[in-house]
Amino acid sequence: MLLVVLTLNANGLPSVAFVSADSPGRCEQRRTMLTALLRGSGMRLIDSRCIDSELRFSPYRHDAPASERRFLWLVDLRARPAGLQVMESMAACEQARQARPGAVCALTAQRPLGWWERLKQRWFGG
Repeated sequence: MLLVVLTLNANGLPSVAFVSADSPGRCEQRRTMLTALLRGSGMRLIDSRCIDSELRFSPYRHDAPASERRFLWLVDLRARPAGLQVMESMAACEQARQARPGAVCALTAQRPLGWWERLKQRWFGG
């Protein structure tokens, strides 16, 4: 399971965060907790959903440096199943978004993990 959280950053631009969970129940618990935390801190929450996905990401860091690489995703949480697609550019994302009403182009500093990185993270916590 993957918790997908869409917010507006300080500049009013969509941002996405990903949190892995080992079960649907655990994902919903995290979603409830994070939603309350974000709303309580004044963050502007667009949407959050638990989705069935094999994708895994580096851990979320709220203090990621501005110089750190960002990844652009087309996020469609209204679709069934939900859609996540990494995009090469904002222009390409905006074009793809036109065909998917309700989809959002959002940035994250979390990088997608390949099989080797997932294995290292599971075994060594890094």
